[in-house]
Amino acid sequence: MNIAFSLKQNGNYLSLDVANDGQIIPKEMKDRIFEFGTSSKKEEVHNFGIGLAMAKKIALDHHGDLFLLKNDAVNGIVFRFMFPIRRGLNG
Repeated sequence: MNIAFSLKQNGNYLSLDVANDGQIIPKEMKDRIFEFGTSSKKEEVHNFGIGLAMAKKIALDHHGDLFLLKNDAVNGIVFRFMFPIRRGLNG
Protein backbone atom coordinates (compact mmCIF):
# COMPACT_ATOMS: atom_id res chain seq x y z
CA MET A 1 0.00 0.00 0.00
CA ASN A 2 1.24 3.50 -0.86
CA ILE A 3 0.51 6.50 1.36
CA ALA A 4 0.90 10.13 0.26
CA PHE A 5 0.59 13.40 2.19
CA SER A 6 -0.18 16.86 0.84
CA LEU A 7 -0.20 20.08 2.88
CA LYS A 8 -1.78 23.27 1.47
CA GLN A 9 -3.10 26.58 2.66
CA ASN A 10 -6.77 27.18 1.80
CA GLY A 11 -7.64 30.71 2.90
CA ASN A 12 -7.46 30.78 6.68
CA TYR A 13 -7.02 27.02 6.95
CA LEU A 14 -4.28 24.48 6.46
CA SER A 15 -5.42 21.30 4.82
CA LEU A 16 -3.56 18.03 5.15
CA ASP A 17 -4.62 15.33 2.72
CA VAL A 18 -3.71 11.74 3.54
CA ALA A 19 -4.16 9.39 0.60
CA ASN A 20 -3.68 5.67 0.19
CA ASP A 21 -4.37 3.13 -2.51
CA GLY A 22 -5.75 0.47 -0.15
CA GLN A 23 -9.23 -0.99 -0.03
CA ILE A 24 -12.08 1.47 -0.37
CA ILE A 25 -14.55 1.98 2.45
CA PRO A 26 -17.76 -0.01 1.86
CA LYS A 27 -20.84 2.12 1.06
CA GLU A 28 -22.74 0.81 4.06
CA MET A 29 -19.96 2.06 6.39
CA LYS A 30 -19.29 5.51 4.92
CA ASP A 31 -21.77 7.32 7.19
CA ARG A 32 -20.32 5.71 10.33
CA ILE A 33 -16.54 5.68 9.80
CA PHE A 34 -15.95 8.45 12.36
CA GLU A 35 -17.97 6.72 15.10
CA PHE A 36 -16.15 4.87 17.89
CA GLY A 37 -16.24 1.12 17.36
CA THR A 38 -16.65 1.27 13.58
CA SER A 39 -14.14 -0.79 11.64
CA SER A 40 -14.04 -2.78 8.44
CA LYS A 41 -11.19 -4.84 9.96
CA LYS A 42 -13.15 -6.75 12.61
CA GLU A 43 -11.13 -9.92 11.98
CA GLU A 44 -8.08 -8.26 13.57
CA VAL A 45 -8.11 -8.94 17.31
CA HIS A 46 -6.26 -5.71 18.18
CA ASN A 47 -8.57 -3.46 16.11
CA PHE A 48 -11.09 -1.54 18.21
CA GLY A 49 -12.34 0.94 15.59
CA ILE A 50 -11.10 4.04 17.40
CA GLY A 51 -8.49 5.50 15.03
CA LEU A 52 -10.68 7.67 12.78
CA ALA A 53 -13.00 8.59 15.64
CA MET A 54 -10.07 9.84 17.72
CA ALA A 55 -8.53 11.69 14.80
CA LYS A 56 -11.85 13.44 14.08
CA LYS A 57 -12.26 14.40 17.75
CA ILE A 58 -8.75 15.83 17.92
CA ALA A 59 -9.37 17.87 14.76
CA LEU A 60 -12.69 19.20 16.13
CA ASP A 61 -11.09 19.99 19.52
CA HIS A 62 -8.64 22.24 17.65
CA HIS A 63 -11.41 24.03 15.70
CA GLY A 64 -10.74 21.99 12.60
CA ASP A 65 -12.33 19.00 10.93
CA LEU A 66 -11.59 15.66 9.31
CA PHE A 67 -13.60 14.24 6.46
CA LEU A 68 -13.49 11.65 3.71
CA LEU A 69 -12.61 13.46 0.49
CA LYS A 70 -12.37 10.54 -1.98
CA ASN A 71 -13.31 6.89 -1.78
CA ASP A 72 -13.16 5.03 -5.07
CA ALA A 73 -11.25 2.17 -6.63
CA VAL A 74 -9.56 4.44 -9.20
CA ASN A 75 -8.37 7.32 -6.97
CA GLY A 76 -8.10 5.40 -3.71
CA ILE A 77 -9.02 6.89 -0.35
CA VAL A 78 -8.25 10.47 0.65
CA PHE A 79 -8.95 11.97 4.06
CA ARG A 80 -8.64 15.72 4.62
CA PHE A 81 -7.73 17.37 7.90
CA MET A 82 -8.56 21.09 8.10
CA PHE A 83 -7.05 23.32 10.79
CA PRO A 84 -7.43 27.07 11.20
CA ILE A 85 -4.32 29.20 10.87
CA ARG A 86 -3.81 31.17 14.04
CA ARG A 87 -1.59 34.21 14.13
CA GLY A 88 -0.11 35.38 17.41
CA LEU A 89 -1.51 34.85 20.89
CA ASN A 90 -4.81 36.56 20.08
CA GLY A 91 -5.25 34.90 16.69
